Amino acid sequence: MFRFSINGAFRYFHNYGVRVSRLQLKHTSSSLSESNPITRDSYWFIRSDSTTPSLQKEPSLPEIVSFDDFGVLSLDRSKSSETISTLGEASFIDNLLRNETFNVYDGFIPTTVDIKEMGGTGEVLEQIEIVLSEELNITDDENEFCSLAEIKSAIHLKDMPKLQHLLAKAWPSPRELAPFLNKLFGFIVINSPTTLEAVGYFQKLASQNKRAFIKDEIVLELALRAVHEDGVECGTKILQDVRQMFTTKAPMSSAGKVDRKLLSLYREAFERGSVQEVQKLHDVVSTRGYSSTSVGQLLRAAAESFKKEKFDLAFTNWSRLASCYGDVTGSENILEIALSNPDEKESAKQIGTILKFTKLLKHPYSSLADLICMYVRKDEVEKAEDLMSKLSVSGKHFKVPLQQFSCETNGLKHIEQFAQLVSTCMYGEKNRGGVKKERKKDSNLNPELLRVIDSQCRTSFTRLPRQFEKFKYDKKKKPCRVDEEQLNSLSKCIQTTWLTLAESEKNYESAQRMVSWCLQHRVEISENLSKRVSQLK
Repeated sequence: MFRFSINGAFRYFHNYGVRVSRLQLKHTSSSLSESNPITRDSYWFIRSDSTTPSLQKEPSLPEIVSFDDFGVLSLDRSKSSETISTLGEASFIDNLLRNETFNVYDGFIPTTVDIKEMGGTGEVLEQIEIVLSEELNITDDENEFCSLAEIKSAIHLKDMPKLQHLLAKAWPSPRELAPFLNKLFGFIVINSPTTLEAVGYFQKLASQNKRAFIKDEIVLELALRAVHEDGVECGTKILQDVRQMFTTKAPMSSAGKVDRKLLSLYREAFERGSVQEVQKLHDVVSTRGYSSTSVGQLLRAAAESFKKEKFDLAFTNWSRLASCYGDVTGSENILEIALSNPDEKESAKQIGTILKFTKLLKHPYSSLADLICMYVRKDEVEKAEDLMSKLSVSGKHFKVPLQQFSCETNGLKHIEQFAQLVSTCMYGEKNRGGVKKERKKDSNLNPELLRVIDSQCRTSFTRLPRQFEKFKYDKKKKPCRVDEEQLNSLSKCIQTTWLTLAESEKNYESAQRMVSWCLQHRVEISENLSKRVSQLK
C-alpha cells in the first residue's frame, strides 16, 4: 500500500511538470514570434529568460550553414567565401599571416579541440613569422651538405683543414655515416687542433643521432690527450660527458686494446696529477663501463710510477692502493725495485716483505711466478732456472705474467727464453718421472733469498708443528709435483703469446721455432695457427 502511494505521487508530479513546461514554451513562442521567429524543433534551445538583449545577439542554430575550408562551422558561408576570394592568388602562408584573414574567422565555432590543448599551433605560427622576417630559406640547399665520399677523401689525404670545412656543413644521414664513424672520430681525436674542438664534434653527432656510438678505445684516446694537455680533471670530465651524450653503449671492444689504452691513460694521469685525482678517474672508468679490468691497469701503472722512489715509499703507496681495491696486480714492478738493490741480504728481506703481503690476497706461488718472469726480463735466466727447478710452480700462475711479455719491446726474446725454461724444468721433470733425482750442485741464487722464499711459501701448505714436535721435511722434495693438465694449458698460452709476438715483428724464423717446440712436447697446433704461420712467409 505504501509503495503504491509513492509511485502514484511520482506520476502525479511528473505529469504536472510536463504541463507547466508546455505552458511556458507556448508563452515564450508567442512573445518571440515577432522579433526572432524560429521553428518548433528549437524550443529546447530557448530558456524562459531568453528575451534579454544579451541572448538575442547570440546566433541561432539554423544560421549555421556548413563546414568551411579550415574545418570549422561557418556562420555565413557566402560572406566567408566572398572574403576569401578577395584575398587574391597569394600563397597560403601569406594569407594566413595577414590580419584581414584572421578577422574573417572571428565568429567560427571550432569542431576540434582548443588550440591550447593541441599544444603547438601558436608556436608554429610564431616560428613561421620568425623565419619569414629573417628571410631564411626553408628549403634545403644541396651545397650545404657534405657527402661521405668527401669525408673519406679528406681522411685519406690526412687533410684536417678540409675535414673541418666539410664537418661545418650538414652531415650525411646517420645510416650512411654509421659504418664510418669509428674511423672518422679516430682521425678527429688525433688530428683536431684542441680537445675542445674534438668534443664539439662528439656533441654534433649526438644532436644528430643520440643512438650512435663510438668505440671505447677512441674515447679513452681522447681522454688521454685531454689529460696530457689540460690535466686529469679534464680527462675525467670528458669520459663522463661522452657517456651522457649517447643513449647507446658501444659494443665491447677487444680487451687487449682497451687495456693498453687504459694503461697509457693511467700512466699519464700519475705523471700529471695526484693519487686522489687518478682514483676519481678510475671511478669514472669503472662506473661508466669502459672496462671491467681497470683495477689491474690502475695498480700496474701505479707500481710503474712508484719505481722512481725508494722501496719503502713505493711499497707503502702501492700496498695502500692494493688493499683498497683487493688486488695485487703490479707486484712485479715492486719486485723489480727489490731485485735492483745491490745488497743481497737487504734485497732478500724486501722480497720477503712483498711475499708476506701478496699472499694475503692471492696464492703465494703467483708472486713466485712473477719473480721467475722478472729474472727472465732481467736476462738472468740461470737464476730463474734454479728457482723453477727448486719449486714446481703450477702452470696457471704463469698465465698473467706471460701476458706482460706481449707489451714489452723484447717480448719475443723473453718468451723464447721462458719456453726453454719450461722445457728444462717442467717437461724435464715430467720425463724424469720422479722428484728425488739429484739436481744441480751449485746454485746461482742468494741463500738468504732461498730461506725467505721457503719460510713464506711453506707456511701455506704445511700444518703447524704440535708442542714439543720437531718440524721435519725433506729439503730435496718439491712442495708439489708437475700437473700435466696445467702444463698443457701453460703450453697453449706460450704458443699463443709466442705466435702473436712473432706476427707483430713479422719474424717467420721465430714462428718456425715455435712450431718445433710444440712438436717436441706434443702440443696440438690448430689449423688457424698453421695458417697464421704460413702467412708470415
